[in-house]
Amino acid sequence: MIVKFQRQVAEHFGVSMNSVHNWKHRGMPRMEDGQYDLDAIEVWRASSVQMRKYDEKRKEKIKRDVMALRMNTKMSIPDIAEKVGLNVEATKKITRMVDKYKPELEHFKANKADYFTLEQMRYFDHITDEKLKNTPARDLRAMAKTAWEQERVERGESTDNVAVIVKHIKELKAQEDA
Repeated sequence: MIVKFQRQVAEHFGVSMNSVHNWKHRGMPRMEDGQYDLDAIEVWRASSVQMRKYDEKRKEKIKRDVMALRMNTKMSIPDIAEKVGLNVEATKKITRMVDKYKPELEHFKANKADYFTLEQMRYFDHITDEKLKNTPARDLRAMAKTAWEQERVERGESTDNVAVIVKHIKELKAQEDA
């Protein structure tokens, strides 16, 4: 459907005139004679929304990459900016947050296992007889097991069930001896 006025575009899409004005500045399609093809605008809106979603995901990934490089390497801000494809000022803005909390982050990294132990203790502190009755056992087990495994991984310890492995080794030895 073709319409002549922006007001008709706004009414069709249920948006304000300000929104249509903003769309126009962001590249909303307009026919050569100045009219508006609502079908073309619908396609443009859909692709525009998808592009914004893509841009947000991309921005988050770049932010994570900048933060990881700042925390885990000795790269300069200009080098980080070049590696992730940002300008130096935008990179500085992201790294300020990392620099502000770097001592706390370093402490956390060095003591993650202890934090996971505390988290595991919190799980157990909040378990009451009433909660045990109302919460599926598999959920309680999963929470506790996750915290336990995270702690063991951070300490460089095995998360495998060692008793089961030892049992299998003993069984194999017994078969060899027989």
